[in-house]
Amino acid sequence: MNIFLHVMLFNLGSFSDSCLQFIQDFWYGIFLPFIGWYFKTTYKKRNNRQDPKDPINATQLELQSQVQGYIEDLLSALSADRVIIHKFHNGGKYHTGVSTQKMKLVYEATKKRGRRIMNELAGSAFVLEKMGGILKKVVDNKYLHLIMSRHREEFSMTPYFQIMEDDDVAANHLSILRSNGKWRNIGLLSIHFFEPKESLTAKEELVVAAARRDISLLLVGDIKGYPNNQL
Repeated sequence: MNIFLHVMLFNLGSFSDSCLQFIQDFWYGIFLPFIGWYFKTTYKKRNNRQDPKDPINATQLELQSQVQGYIEDLLSALSADRVIIHKFHNGGKYHTGVSTQKMKLVYEATKKRGRRIMNELAGSAFVLEKMGGILKKVVDNKYLHLIMSRHREEFSMTPYFQIMEDDDVAANHLSILRSNGKWRNIGLLSIHFFEPKESLTAKEELVVAAARRDISLLLVGDIKGYPNNQL
């Protein structure tokens, strides 16, 4: 009987030693390294997490690259010389307390590097009043194919028309960009031709209409070019 008890105690002692060794191996070999890895990874992710208010993020860059792609495609499809997108904004409050509507050139594609916009339109706060009746026609009809030689008598005193002529633009196809839902006017698609172009073909009109629709949808979520006090 005593021998049996001694054997049992010996076996229990060996089992306890094995369990203790297993626990120690698990604790130091697996559990603690895992805890260290977890906290290190969590800390690194927290430190590398992008500020949600940062405009330079993957979503915005992808969206903006799509808009740029559309105007570059238009440049090629229409054999145009320049395609630009203006965004409307209020530019903040002035000393008069009145919000003056403006537009900013945000996207641009040109056939030749030397023909980029270098005039007042390239600024961030071109006052819409300087477009006069041109913009009204664009808004009313959704587009206007402006031909300098044909429309000179009607718009020769309009600052926008004068800027176009000074820049050697022979024809300017303008389309309004609108948000969905409440149909707010959010921008202007402007296509420039340095050689006379009487009108767009039916196929070209379809290309512009499709691009205008897709660009408008993209611009709704695009914050590029807006001042802090935006419309």
